Amino acid sequence: MAHIPSVADGLLQGAAAGGAGGLAVGSPAWFAWLADDAARSFSFRSPAGAYTARKERRQRGGAYWVAYRTAAGRQHKVYLGRAEDLSLERLDEAAAELAGRVTGTVGLPLLATKLFVPRPRPDLVPRPRLLARLDAGLDAGRCSLLSAPAGAGKTSLLAAWLAQLDRPVAWVTLDERDQDVGQVLRYLVAALQTIAPECGRGALAWLDAPQSPPPEVVLAGLVNDLVALPGPGLLVLDDYHLVRAPAVHAAVAFLVDNLPPTMHLVVASREDPPLPLPHLRAGNQLTEVRAADLAFSLEEAADFLGPGMGLRLAEAQVAALVERTEGWAAGLQLAGLALRDRPDPAAFVAAFAGGHRLVADYLTAEVLDRQPAPTRHFLLATGVLDPAVRPAVRRPASRRRHRMARRR
Repeated sequence: MAHIPSVADGLLQGAAAGGAGGLAVGSPAWFAWLADDAARSFSFRSPAGAYTARKERRQRGGAYWVAYRTAAGRQHKVYLGRAEDLSLERLDEAAAELAGRVTGTVGLPLLATKLFVPRPRPDLVPRPRLLARLDAGLDAGRCSLLSAPAGAGKTSLLAAWLAQLDRPVAWVTLDERDQDVGQVLRYLVAALQTIAPECGRGALAWLDAPQSPPPEVVLAGLVNDLVALPGPGLLVLDDYHLVRAPAVHAAVAFLVDNLPPTMHLVVASREDPPLPLPHLRAGNQLTEVRAADLAFSLEEAADFLGPGMGLRLAEAQVAALVERTEGWAAGLQLAGLALRDRPDPAAFVAAFAGGHRLVADYLTAEVLDRQPAPTRHFLLATGVLDPAVRPAVRRPASRRRHRMARRR
């Protein structure tokens, strides 16, 4: 039985893909393959889900692609679009939508640990300027956004802030699997029930119905329950950057637009989420904490590296680390860990840079490895490398470009 081409990790593989290296989804060769009359189908797999895509034709209007997935004896399908529409993001969106339809019939258990409010670290440096800004946002608006890269200290700041508040907190930590709007709504209800057990019972009944209504109907019932809460509360969505499904973004946007005054939403993300942020800014309803705000000052870095990590550094050495890391919390933490075993701190500080092994490992795991495969290939092919390693990396990249040129 012949196997159809497959897409995994952002690469098209198979006999039709033109070689062992595969085609990068989103490349000119990928779109050329999709438009070829010989291309009829391919399988797709990513963390968002899996399906089979087939090319179909209308009597008028030409060819288009449709994604199919079968579960529990029922076939589900999602329109993908024409060949030029099939970016990796579009393929992932379809996988998430199909996964949502399937999980709507099968159901997935909720992870209780995703609802735990993190505790403040014992070595946490006091940051009264940021705590005061978040406090002011509670009374001034309906939403607070913490948007900064990995390791900037978003979750640590939230843990310290929430520990001093006298308001109940509903917390959800999102991850790559949270692409189904029904599943995310269940997590929202579960989180809110930790502070109000009666909240969201009607919403769950809608979600459990054989034919679930649109998310706005479920959310309307949930918002009405929030209005009836006896006092103010907070709902925190952490790691929101991992959500890619447009249906989930639309549901959260609906929630933001209709939150009662007693409920404040907090979103922590590595990038600005596709929510109505301009509208909230214009109405003075948004408090923002960004990378520049989270960057450690000289005094905060001295407290962190000194009393916090037990290091004895001169002020000039602390200042050098702040300058080299630009106040990045994770960078200071990694520098401090490396300094513990160094007999000559001054020499280490003078040589410390982003290429240090601990920093490189962190950035690889938290930033590079989380990028889609085509983005990783692009970054590796275009990055400015040390002269010593440049030839070793250029050789395989050159071979890939040569293969792609021959396919064209």
